[in-house]
Amino acid sequence: HGTHVASTAVGNPVSSTFAGVPLTITGVAPRSNLIVYRGCGSTSASRLCGSSAPLLASINRAIADGVDVINYSVGGDAFDPWSELGAAINSDEEAFLAAREAGIVVVTAAGNDGPDPGTLGSPSNAPWVLGVAAVTHDRDGAGDRLASFSSRGPVLPLGIVKPDVAAPGDGIRAANNDSNGVVQMSGTSMASPHVAGAAALLAAARPSWNADQIMTALTLTARAGAIVSEVDGSPTTPHDRGAGTIDLSRAVNASLSLNVAAGSFRDGSVALASTLNVPSLAHGNCVDSCTLTRTFSAMPGTAGGQFQVIPELPAGIAFTAPASFSVAAGGSQAVAFRFAANAQSVINRWVYGSVMVRRVGGGTP
Repeated sequence: HGTHVASTAVGNPVSSTFAGVPLTITGVAPRSNLIVYRGCGSTSASRLCGSSAPLLASINRAIADGVDVINYSVGGDAFDPWSELGAAINSDEEAFLAAREAGIVVVTAAGNDGPDPGTLGSPSNAPWVLGVAAVTHDRDGAGDRLASFSSRGPVLPLGIVKPDVAAPGDGIRAANNDSNGVVQMSGTSMASPHVAGAAALLAAARPSWNADQIMTALTLTARAGAIVSEVDGSPTTPHDRGAGTIDLSRAVNASLSLNVAAGSFRDGSVALASTLNVPSLAHGNCVDSCTLTRTFSAMPGTAGGQFQVIPELPAGIAFTAPASFSVAAGGSQAVAFRFAANAQSVINRWVYGSVMVRRVGGGTP
């Protein structure tokens, strides 16, 4: 599992065979520096990661080593990510908050308990990590179908859309730990390192970007429109696939970021989650109307500009926001998005839509 995951993220190009067919495979960010920490046992009986102590030690060591990105293809049942915050670090959610505060991009697997709603696990439900859903690979012309096993939201905190993004995780071919060959595996464990590798590439291509900016770029530029369910071909929702499948060609040219003020995550709670300055808009108890404010900042080195607000919402939802707003180079702008229910059909249920922010005159969202 670990060998396959690591080679997916950063493996160098190699020529091999799979099922007797020659092929060349490569990780997402080849020739990146790789550090592997043993968080689970080395024997068959101890590989279930039952004890949290080795996992916490691994995360803490990665923070001390100053890594840029952490991939975590491990998880369990979801719970309140703020419930164990305290003076001592006792959970992986808390350890990853320390990692985010240290400027590290943390990428986690959403879980393999789909397709039912409310199955997404921990720590991928924490707002300070990127939780990754799994879509099919495009090698057979069936890319961007949400894998049936991929865990879905909603889960606590309901004010954050989870999962955050999606990436290929079904039928992934990567290194085999038992030989020098290739093995095919499926799971959100395979999707997560695609995003971790993408984050490493962004860190190399845009060295002035911090964790907030890298995570924003991957989320706001993801492709959602074409993703359908592998189960029955039905459309998917943000609680199924997040913002969509990551697209590095768009992410590297992102113009805006949503930066999280120091202490905001640590001072937050389930009740306040919808107020966090993260790249999603959600409210678990929007009675009559609710207003969600996000502050957009110009990416380092960009010229700023004027940006359109383009909503796509179902009937029964009234939307109020500026038609456009401006951000100066090096500056920021707060934008309030107001949603109101004006039809019985949208009461007591989740309602999904999107709000795109695009540079006036075209360009990357």
